[in-house]
Amino acid sequence: MNDGSYDGCAPDCLALAPYCGDGEIDVIEACNDGVNDGSYGGCVPGCGSVAAYCGDGNVDVVEVCDDGINYGTYGGCVPGCVAFAPYCGNWLVDGMEACDDGFNDGSYDGCMPGCLALADRCGDAVVNGMELCDDGPENGSYGGCAVECLALAEHCGDGVVDGPEVCDDGVNDGAYGNCGIDCLSPPLYCGDGIVNGPEACDDGNFDIHDGCLATCEVPTSCVDIKAYDGAAPDGMYTIDADGGGGSAPFDVYCNMTVDGGGWQLVSARYQDVGVLFADAVCTGIGGIARGRSRMYRS
Repeated sequence: MNDGSYDGCAPDCLALAPYCGDGEIDVIEACNDGVNDGSYGGCVPGCGSVAAYCGDGNVDVVEVCDDGINYGTYGGCVPGCVAFAPYCGNWLVDGMEACDDGFNDGSYDGCMPGCLALADRCGDAVVNGMELCDDGPENGSYGGCAVECLALAEHCGDGVVDGPEVCDDGVNDGAYGNCGIDCLSPPLYCGDGIVNGPEACDDGNFDIHDGCLATCEVPTSCVDIKAYDGAAPDGMYTIDADGGGGSAPFDVYCNMTVDGGGWQLVSARYQDVGVLFADAVCTGIGGIARGRSRMYRS
């Protein structure tokens, strides 16, 4: 019947009536691209529906992403369906994200799911994971935590003088020979010029003649001085015979060369002057003594 009805003939028989494939969308058609072979972006055979296309909400063969809108908004797809818009998991910190490590599983030093917060990490001021300490932004400062949170930073007690410290022996108990508890005071020691601890004396010098040895001991005889310094010369020395008892120290002449040294002159007798000393023989005192002299060693 050439009445021009769909898929028939025009009344004059000179043309086809509308049909699927004429490239025009007619009343009963959903799509008509003139080919209608189901190719991407076209129409399916029969013109009953569109073929797969960007915007249908389905990721088709040539598409990377299709959210049905494809405006490029966060978490969606870009126009053309050729790429994802910014989203949590793309390794980039986009939009409202606090971090994005691509995994975002809440693992230590990573990001939380949703990319809105950092996971536990060194620097959050909370000791977690494998951390030894965590002072937050103060990590690395003297007396705090090291920058990697796995050790203490420089501090009093590490055995190294650093920061404001005067000394640090790792003990720092303020006992004799040790540093003060705050590392801000030096230790009490033999040679500081102050008698403390086990010291019998401390004059802060190395002079063996003045009655105080560099070991902070008081010599009680010439033998003590000779034992301390085998190269000690003959001469005048100060000793304290009772070792710091009630008697005051006094000066004596010590012969450090005769018979091994350590002889203490206690008396002398001259032909013209009577002065008593004792024990052993001396041939001269200051180059002027004559006759016999006596020394003893104890």
